[in-house]
Amino acid sequence: MDEQKENNRIADQAAELARSLSDKLGGIGLTGVDKQKFDIETDAARQIEEVRKKYRDLALEYSTGTASQQEQFRKAWEGNGIQFTITETGMVNFSRQAAAEQVAIEAEKNQKIKDLHYDRVKFQEELDRARSDGDITKFQQLLTTEQAMFAQDLVGKQQFIDAYYEVWKGSHKSSMEIMAQQMSGTYDGLKSFFSDIITGTKSIGEAWQDLGKRIMKIIADMAAEWLASQIIMSLFPSFAPAKTRGGISGIPGQYAAGGNYPGGLALVGEKGPELINFNRGGHVFTAAETKKMLRADANNTRPMIINMNITTPDASSFRRSQSQIMAEANAAFALGRRNL
Repeated sequence: MDEQKENNRIADQAAELARSLSDKLGGIGLTGVDKQKFDIETDAARQIEEVRKKYRDLALEYSTGTASQQEQFRKAWEGNGIQFTITETGMVNFSRQAAAEQVAIEAEKNQKIKDLHYDRVKFQEELDRARSDGDITKFQQLLTTEQAMFAQDLVGKQQFIDAYYEVWKGSHKSSMEIMAQQMSGTYDGLKSFFSDIITGTKSIGEAWQDLGKRIMKIIADMAAEWLASQIIMSLFPSFAPAKTRGGISGIPGQYAAGGNYPGGLALVGEKGPELINFNRGGHVFTAAETKKMLRADANNTRPMIINMNITTPDASSFRRSQSQIMAEANAAFALGRRNL
């Protein structure tokens, strides 16, 4: 055993020297994402080699043990889920275990490379390098590649997502956000009101009139924002929440064409009987229960309409009612949002 260990040590030392030189030569000239990818691949190769050596040495130790020691080895391996087989010659074979660990290492390596967004980052680096070097020909060539179209498409999608998110926020404001917006606008209006009176820029009547206009504009802007966001959301149903596509709020549908099912509640059978392969146990609603759920959800999806009747004998009376108007508008928004 000692002789075999020494032979293994000598072989490992020689292999490490050769690998070290190969890694240095392979990394020369690499920068940016290329260097990151190279380092990930090199690290994975080293891990796989360490797995090979680990089970080689463990098999050697097993082969030189007593029958009692070998039995203890087997019990420990079985208890910890280590895959092994005993050959006809009484040697232990860890090929299955080593293969499983190698698959895990490869999967981790591939995920790390995927997280680098290698193709996209590589394209951008080459584009920046061509621009920095003033290489017009190279720059034009890069813009004719498929990756250039992918990059431009990605930019468009990101811009759409940003715009959609802003619209979504406008249609999902909480009552506290509405109150904060009102408070901020009213605060600015009051500052201008007192500033105009103190400096004599406007009379008290003119200042009151401007304050009333400002507060009404705040309410009008909030209503306009909410209405505009609802219209935009309805114009892009495929990007809107799943309730516009599946019938029940938050439940994805349209599996009639088949495809992968991520799990959770889903509507199937819209166009006839369909088979669905569940990854885990779940609950199946009957046709009657499903119809009831769809009908109930459909009844709940209705437009939000707010009616406010304001009657006042004169302008000064209207000004004194500003706080009451704001409170009623805020309550109407909050109540309408809860009922949607």
